[in-house]
Amino acid sequence: MAIRMFRIMRKYVTLYGMFIKNCLIAQMEFRSNFMMSLLVESVYLLAKLLYVLVVFRTDLHVDGIPPEGLLLFLGMHTVVTGIYMGMFFTNFTNISEYIKDGRLDLMLTKPVSLQFMASLRYVDLALPIPDIVVGLVMIGIGWHAMDIPLTLLQLGGFMLLLLVAVVITYCLMIIRRCCHSGSFKQVLRRRWPIPPGTRTISPWPFIRPGSAESEPLSFRYSSLPISDQCFCWGSSIGSM
Repeated sequence: MAIRMFRIMRKYVTLYGMFIKNCLIAQMEFRSNFMMSLLVESVYLLAKLLYVLVVFRTDLHVDGIPPEGLLLFLGMHTVVTGIYMGMFFTNFTNISEYIKDGRLDLMLTKPVSLQFMASLRYVDLALPIPDIVVGLVMIGIGWHAMDIPLTLLQLGGFMLLLLVAVVITYCLMIIRRCCHSGSFKQVLRRRWPIPPGTRTISPWPFIRPGSAESEPLSFRYSSLPISDQCFCWGSSIGSM
């Protein structure tokens, strides 16, 4: 059993390495676009670093955590953002297109996991570079300023928490993208039709207390505008 799992993991690691290689070749064919992506992400990162400047200028303490600790936290957030932008963002934005043009059906015929193909097929190598580099620098500065001992145990715990953060981000964002795909909306609308004239504001299901099944959540007198990408499922407010 262990040998079989090892072979499967090796197959997927090899396949993902091929994905990275192919994406690198494709992006290097248009190097100006690659450099422009680096520049745009660097400018966006510079704007986010203004928060760090505000934290240190105001000597902000959050529940006893000094600015150096907040810098460590922001660095961790920046690294996770870079990993998400590089590994998942492009794939998640393409999920709805896969459904519309039938490519998702084609992926079903592949001898690999559909989720693996749909969520990890493309890798953007330009967007994560500024976030990861600057994030690691922020973590190093905050780590040193907080006098955290640099031991194998501390580094192991840090890497474990980083992996957990990436997994949680992956799960939350892929659920969000699937819930916002047009085909998924149509399935939910057929299963739980929203009454005519109902204004809706939330895309998430609501489970009525004491019930194992969710029903449409409607706001009949809400002043919020109706949006094709902003609808809600759950239980009627009046029946709660």
